[in-house]
Amino acid sequence: MGALDLTIGCLLVASWANMVLFTFQCGGVQTYRYFARYPKDTWFNKISVLCALASDFMTVFACLSVAYLYLVTHWGSETYIKSQPRTFPVYIIGTGVTATIVQIWLTRMVFNLTKQWMWLPLIGLFIFTGLVGAVATASNVFIDPSYAGRDADVRYVTIWLSGSAAADVIITGVLVWTFRTLKTNFASTTELLHRLSIASLRNGSITTLITVVNLVVFKLQPETNSAVMIEMTIGRIYTLSMLANLNNRTFVLDQLQASVEMNSTIKFNSAGLHPPERTFESDGTMNSGLHNSTLGGRCSDFVQRDSALCITREIPV
Repeated sequence: MGALDLTIGCLLVASWANMVLFTFQCGGVQTYRYFARYPKDTWFNKISVLCALASDFMTVFACLSVAYLYLVTHWGSETYIKSQPRTFPVYIIGTGVTATIVQIWLTRMVFNLTKQWMWLPLIGLFIFTGLVGAVATASNVFIDPSYAGRDADVRYVTIWLSGSAAADVIITGVLVWTFRTLKTNFASTTELLHRLSIASLRNGSITTLITVVNLVVFKLQPETNSAVMIEMTIGRIYTLSMLANLNNRTFVLDQLQASVEMNSTIKFNSAGLHPPERTFESDGTMNSGLHNSTLGGRCSDFVQRDSALCITREIPV
């Protein structure tokens, strides 16, 4: 059965990886931490998390059923091995839907930070392109489930993965550019923004890199499941990145407030004065008698409500 390593073996490995990621996502700390820490979070955030979790559940179920059908129900059937189970299109749709949900959430994050409409149509176009490509790929697999028919899937997979990767690149680029243009008089706050811009570029490239590698592998080996093994985990990575952003808001807000308090204390102590108290209100705005930083109203409000200081991926500690 060594000849089937790239067909059935890849699906088995994908099922293992999905269970590990989904367990960390739901059974681990991420989902529980979000709902426990932010019970009064915005409806948009809660709906995005719940929809992504539902889509991931559907995708993981499809991945496990594919492995079960090959390795248990139809084990030893050469005819069945040459075709793709009906649950194959389900994982494709689930992956496309999860990516769309997270990218829409990130697009709203971009708008809340930049307050510019110019990026929305472009990002929306690529998100829609990726979703249409996923639906077209799933439809074609449903119509022709044979591995020999995968040559026809290449163009649909290319549209799907290229659109998704382009959306990720634009979102990451806009966020990095915005971080680099934010100005502050505080050295430690500037350092924090620098770290966040690097983290945005680094972590925002993860899904893009995985998508590009997946596309290359699929074009080189369309009749194996090497690319499918990668595809089946993309959705979980998207959702985990969104949950990490939501859960890290408190950490970044504390970092930002500590930075502002430290710098104001130094400044006032040098003048023999007592610094005014700096706090962040419930809506995220900074309550202070000083206005030395252009970071305040534009970013602090967004930090409290939507993301870890407008970063697209998990913030490094």
